[in-house]
Amino acid sequence: MIFGCLVSGFVFAVWSASQHSPESIKVEAKKERTGQTEKTQNIAPPNTEKSGEQASEYWTILGRTLKITDTLLAMFTFLVIPVGIGQAYFLKRTVVHMRISERAHVSGGANIVSLDGGKVLVVTINNYGKNASIH
Repeated sequence: MIFGCLVSGFVFAVWSASQHSPESIKVEAKKERTGQTEKTQNIAPPNTEKSGEQASEYWTILGRTLKITDTLLAMFTFLVIPVGIGQAYFLKRTVVHMRISERAHVSGGANIVSLDGGKVLVVTINNYGKNASIH
């Protein structure tokens, strides 16, 4: 369920970022700087030819023009999610293992032993664990 929400959020972020072409954003920003109050409708400037440098910065995925570096950064960030889930899984396994192996293993017993014609009760307690069993 959480994974589905994360995928949906990622898809929405990529979709919303691709709704504005870089040219129309530049036109709007230029009009805001010059003080023009005319509203724009996200129309690309008449000169739609891209220079070689600008053309190499963008690629088209599913009909949308996206900046290459932003898309790769989003994909890399998305791949961090399974890494975090894997780390959580291995951390849980480590904690369970440590609780089992680091606990005190205490054993003991009692015997009646004949010593010098009398009977003596001998009680033994052994601690084989790594931690002290007495707190």
